[in-house]
Amino acid sequence: MIHTLKPYPVYRHANVDWLSQVPAHWEVMRLQHVARLNPSKSEAKSFGDGAIAVFLPMERVGTDGRCDCSDIRTVNELWHGYTYFRRGDVIVAKITPCFENGKGACLTDLVTEIGFGSTEFHVLRPLGKITSRFLYRITTLPEFRRRGEDAMTGAAGQQRIPASFIGRFQAGLPPVAEQIAIVRFLDWTDRRIRRLIRARQRRIKLLEEYKQALIHQAVTGQIDVRTGQPYPVYKDSGVEWLGEVPAHWEIRRIGQIAKVGNGSTPSRANAAYWIGGSFPWLNSSSVHEGRIMASDQYVTEVALAECHLPIVRPGSVLVAITGQGKTRGTAALLDVKATINQHLAFITPMTLDVSPDYLVMFLNAAYPELRRLSDGAGGTKGALTCEDLRHFKVLIPPICEQHQVVNAVIEQVHSAELMISHTRREIDLIRELRTRLFGDVVTGKLDVREIAAHLPDEQHEDDAELIDEAEAADVTDSINEDELEIVSAEDDL
Repeated sequence: MIHTLKPYPVYRHANVDWLSQVPAHWEVMRLQHVARLNPSKSEAKSFGDGAIAVFLPMERVGTDGRCDCSDIRTVNELWHGYTYFRRGDVIVAKITPCFENGKGACLTDLVTEIGFGSTEFHVLRPLGKITSRFLYRITTLPEFRRRGEDAMTGAAGQQRIPASFIGRFQAGLPPVAEQIAIVRFLDWTDRRIRRLIRARQRRIKLLEEYKQALIHQAVTGQIDVRTGQPYPVYKDSGVEWLGEVPAHWEIRRIGQIAKVGNGSTPSRANAAYWIGGSFPWLNSSSVHEGRIMASDQYVTEVALAECHLPIVRPGSVLVAITGQGKTRGTAALLDVKATINQHLAFITPMTLDVSPDYLVMFLNAAYPELRRLSDGAGGTKGALTCEDLRHFKVLIPPICEQHQVVNAVIEQVHSAELMISHTRREIDLIRELRTRLFGDVVTGKLDVREIAAHLPDEQHEDDAELIDEAEAADVTDSINEDELEIVSAEDDL
């Protein structure tokens, strides 16, 4: 469909530095002549203090034009300290980095007649020559964002777009009927692009789940990844979450095979502990990398001597023992000599019969169990202890088999990671295509009037994730393909 789009038949000079030409029948106007900027909220008084209004703080407005209007309050609650708007207005974030990220929305579908939101929004109210949806599309143009960024004023980190920039911004303006046709085309195309992106995101999710399932099955002995078949003989592990395990594998407590400990944080007030430091010091954010090869913080020899900091050797496994979100219970392999803070524990194998690569793989597969252990019986513990880790049971195959399991998993996971990387790149290309296409349509480089007239009416789809079932079924079949092809986004449209 995109290949069938053509330019308008006749153009004229726009006399705008960023816009060389526009279709001959379009006007070029400053936004202040077609929209009212930041209307006074005094008009909301006519609705009464008890009237209901949507509340839109910045975090409820997306970078894709969508917003969460579920927070309904009274005008009296929102009168002081918030920006006023009403149904049909367009809002644009004015503070960095929300402006650059594209935070804003067209409020034609606002569930209440009026609303209030963050003071960091500019409000644009369209007048007779422009529709709300077309006005919103102008505010999403890359050139609008780039020039707005250049026009920002204020201190670093608190820079804002002045209303005067929006008012002076010049754009091409087609007749209202044509604006409606353009927006119809863009909305129709946007729905398909969103669906396409969601399908790709679903593919990534399935591939990540495949990776985790493969690792879990491999290190718990459910399947021999070297052959793809179950092991010949199993035994009861005596560990509920492990169930039956290969008969020749051992169950050992971590404290029986490794040294366990944690670290500390030298006083930031003591410059002798930090200034000129050269010894890597790690915190719990490091475990997200999976494999730790460097640090961005360093302590001095004085800190090592005075602050009871352990020197953790390469080949140790680090586990986050505190932390919010998903961090707690995450493990990573240490590839450099380093020390750690109190939010990390180190597990250093004391025997050559344990492969660090296998151990970190097992602990990451055991992540749900480590989380449950850290939560405690009442769900309020919120931390692992070194003693918890010492008593935690791990499944240990013979050392040669550990190496074989690790190598087989790495080989198979690599295929999934390659496909994930290609799919992420594909999503980036689709988004780039959308930005370029939408910019060309809104600025009149492409004529969509005929196509818009023949588009079918569609029911707006839910914002919930769409699952492409056929794609889901194909994921595991395609995981071992030798060649991965990025499909043209244009063909999918």
